[in-house]
Amino acid sequence: TASLLLAMRLEGRGYMDVTVGRLLQQAVEVRRRGQGEEAERLLSQALARHPGEPQALNLLGLIALDRQDFADARLRFAAAAQADPQEAALWMNLASAERGLGAAEGERAALQRAIDIDQRNLMAQIRMAQLQQRLDERHGAADSWSKALALSAAISDMPPALAATLEDARLFVR
Repeated sequence: TASLLLAMRLEGRGYMDVTVGRLLQQAVEVRRRGQGEEAERLLSQALARHPGEPQALNLLGLIALDRQDFADARLRFAAAAQADPQEAALWMNLASAERGLGAAEGERAALQRAIDIDQRNLMAQIRMAQLQQRLDERHGAADSWSKALALSAAISDMPPALAATLEDARLFVR
Protein backbone atom coordinates (compact mmCIF):
# COMPACT_ATOMS: atom_id res chain seq x y z
CA THR A 1 0.00 0.00 0.00
CA ALA A 2 1.00 3.66 0.28
CA SER A 3 3.35 3.15 3.23
CA LEU A 4 5.07 0.21 1.52
CA LEU A 5 5.50 2.21 -1.68
CA LEU A 6 6.84 5.12 0.33
CA ALA A 7 9.31 2.85 2.12
CA MET A 8 10.53 1.39 -1.19
CA ARG A 9 10.87 4.88 -2.69
CA LEU A 10 12.83 6.10 0.33
CA GLU A 11 15.04 3.03 0.29
CA GLY A 12 15.68 3.49 -3.43
CA ARG A 13 16.88 7.04 -2.78
CA GLY A 14 19.43 5.82 -0.29
CA TYR A 15 18.09 7.59 2.79
CA MET A 16 20.51 7.31 5.66
CA ASP A 17 18.09 8.92 8.12
CA VAL A 18 15.60 6.21 9.01
CA THR A 19 13.85 8.72 11.27
CA VAL A 20 12.65 10.67 8.22
CA GLY A 21 11.32 7.49 6.64
CA ARG A 22 9.56 6.53 9.85
CA LEU A 23 8.03 10.02 10.18
CA LEU A 24 6.76 9.87 6.60
CA GLN A 25 5.23 6.44 7.12
CA GLN A 26 3.56 7.58 10.34
CA ALA A 27 2.21 10.67 8.57
CA VAL A 28 0.67 8.48 5.84
CA GLU A 29 -1.01 6.32 8.48
CA VAL A 30 -2.42 9.16 10.60
CA ARG A 31 -3.66 10.99 7.46
CA ARG A 32 -5.43 7.79 6.43
CA ARG A 33 -7.20 7.87 9.81
CA GLY A 34 -8.30 11.46 9.17
CA GLN A 35 -5.81 13.10 11.53
CA GLY A 36 -4.47 15.77 9.19
CA GLU A 37 -3.08 18.03 11.91
CA GLU A 38 -1.04 15.19 13.43
CA ALA A 39 0.22 14.25 9.97
CA GLU A 40 1.29 17.86 9.40
CA ARG A 41 3.19 17.85 12.70
CA LEU A 42 5.04 14.67 11.71
CA LEU A 43 5.80 16.06 8.26
CA SER A 44 7.17 19.27 9.78
CA GLN A 45 9.54 17.12 11.82
CA ALA A 46 10.59 15.23 8.69
CA LEU A 47 11.23 18.50 6.84
CA ALA A 48 13.25 19.82 9.75
CA ARG A 49 15.55 16.79 9.40
CA HIS A 50 15.51 16.71 5.59
CA PRO A 51 14.47 20.09 4.11
CA GLY A 52 12.88 19.88 0.69
CA GLU A 53 11.96 16.19 1.02
CA PRO A 54 9.54 15.74 -1.93
CA GLN A 55 7.37 13.06 -0.33
CA ALA A 56 6.86 15.18 2.79
CA LEU A 57 5.96 18.18 0.63
CA ASN A 58 3.62 16.00 -1.46
CA LEU A 59 1.85 14.70 1.63
CA LEU A 60 1.44 18.26 2.90
CA GLY A 61 -0.07 19.11 -0.49
CA LEU A 62 -2.50 16.20 -0.20
CA ILE A 63 -3.53 17.37 3.26
CA ALA A 64 -4.10 20.87 1.85
CA LEU A 65 -6.26 19.33 -0.90
CA ASP A 66 -8.21 17.45 1.78
CA ARG A 67 -9.20 20.80 3.28
CA GLN A 68 -9.62 22.38 -0.18
CA ASP A 69 -6.80 24.87 0.39
CA PHE A 70 -5.74 24.85 -3.25
CA ALA A 71 -3.27 27.72 -2.90
CA ASP A 72 -1.32 25.92 -0.17
CA ALA A 73 -1.57 22.66 -2.12
CA ARG A 74 -0.12 24.39 -5.19
CA LEU A 75 2.84 25.68 -3.17
CA ARG A 76 3.53 22.26 -1.63
CA PHE A 77 3.17 20.31 -4.88
CA ALA A 78 5.26 22.81 -6.84
CA ALA A 79 8.06 22.50 -4.28
CA ALA A 80 7.80 18.71 -4.35
CA ALA A 81 7.88 18.62 -8.16
CA GLN A 82 10.92 20.90 -8.22
CA ALA A 83 12.67 18.65 -5.70
CA ASP A 84 11.88 15.50 -7.74
CA PRO A 85 11.14 16.72 -11.27
CA GLN A 86 11.05 13.25 -12.85
CA GLU A 87 8.19 12.00 -10.64
CA ALA A 88 5.04 12.26 -12.77
CA ALA A 89 2.70 11.78 -9.79
CA LEU A 90 3.92 15.04 -8.27
CA TRP A 91 3.06 16.91 -11.47
CA MET A 92 -0.37 15.24 -11.53
CA ASN A 93 -0.99 16.44 -7.98
CA LEU A 94 0.13 19.94 -8.94
CA ALA A 95 -2.38 19.80 -11.81
CA SER A 96 -5.12 18.98 -9.28
CA ALA A 97 -4.27 22.05 -7.22
CA GLU A 98 -4.16 24.21 -10.34
CA ARG A 99 -7.59 22.92 -11.36
CA GLY A 100 -8.94 23.68 -7.91
CA LEU A 101 -7.72 27.26 -8.34
CA GLY A 102 -9.28 27.51 -11.80
CA ALA A 103 -5.83 27.99 -13.35
CA ALA A 104 -6.28 26.14 -16.64
CA GLU A 105 -2.85 27.01 -18.03
CA GLY A 106 -1.12 25.91 -14.83
CA GLU A 107 -3.12 22.68 -14.96
CA ARG A 108 -2.14 22.19 -18.61
CA ALA A 109 1.56 22.79 -17.91
CA ALA A 110 1.60 20.32 -15.02
CA LEU A 111 -0.27 17.66 -17.00
CA GLN A 112 2.03 18.17 -19.98
CA ARG A 113 5.04 17.70 -17.72
CA ALA A 114 3.56 14.42 -16.41
CA ILE A 115 2.97 13.27 -20.01
CA ASP A 116 6.49 14.31 -21.03
CA ILE A 117 7.85 12.14 -18.22
CA ASP A 118 5.66 9.15 -19.13
CA GLN A 119 3.64 9.21 -22.33
CA ARG A 120 1.94 5.98 -21.20
CA ASN A 121 0.42 7.73 -18.17
CA LEU A 122 -3.24 6.98 -18.81
CA MET A 123 -4.59 9.31 -16.12
CA ALA A 124 -2.49 12.22 -17.39
CA GLN A 125 -3.84 11.66 -20.90
CA ILE A 126 -7.42 11.46 -19.60
CA ARG A 127 -7.07 14.59 -17.50
CA MET A 128 -5.48 16.47 -20.41
CA ALA A 129 -8.40 15.45 -22.64
CA GLN A 130 -10.89 16.54 -19.99
CA LEU A 131 -9.13 19.90 -19.64
CA GLN A 132 -9.13 20.40 -23.40
CA GLN A 133 -12.82 19.54 -23.53
CA ARG A 134 -13.60 22.04 -20.76
CA LEU A 135 -11.72 24.68 -22.76
CA ASP A 136 -13.58 23.69 -25.95
CA GLU A 137 -10.35 22.64 -27.67
CA ARG A 138 -12.04 19.92 -29.68
CA HIS A 139 -9.10 18.89 -31.87
CA GLY A 140 -6.69 18.66 -28.94
CA ALA A 141 -9.27 16.81 -26.85
CA ALA A 142 -9.90 14.30 -29.64
CA ASP A 143 -6.15 13.69 -29.94
CA SER A 144 -5.71 13.24 -26.18
CA TRP A 145 -8.78 10.98 -25.95
CA SER A 146 -7.41 8.87 -28.82
CA LYS A 147 -4.13 8.44 -26.94
CA ALA A 148 -6.00 7.52 -23.76
CA LEU A 149 -8.12 4.97 -25.62
CA ALA A 150 -5.01 3.41 -27.16
CA LEU A 151 -3.35 3.18 -23.74
CA SER A 152 -6.46 1.66 -22.17
CA ALA A 153 -6.64 -1.19 -24.69
CA ALA A 154 -4.24 -3.25 -22.57
CA ILE A 155 -6.38 -3.02 -19.41
CA SER A 156 -8.15 -6.32 -18.87
CA ASP A 157 -10.03 -5.67 -15.62
CA MET A 158 -11.24 -2.10 -16.00
CA PRO A 159 -12.95 -0.35 -13.07
CA PRO A 160 -16.52 0.73 -13.95
CA ALA A 161 -15.82 4.47 -13.56
CA LEU A 162 -12.87 4.25 -15.95
CA ALA A 163 -14.92 2.20 -18.42
CA ALA A 164 -17.64 4.88 -18.37
CA THR A 165 -15.08 7.66 -18.90
CA LEU A 166 -13.55 5.82 -21.83
CA GLU A 167 -16.97 5.11 -23.36
CA ASP A 168 -17.63 8.86 -23.27
CA ALA A 169 -14.22 9.33 -24.92
CA ARG A 170 -15.16 6.91 -27.72
CA LEU A 171 -18.34 8.87 -28.36
CA PHE A 172 -16.43 12.18 -28.39
CA VAL A 173 -13.79 10.92 -30.83
CA ARG A 174 -16.41 9.61 -33.31
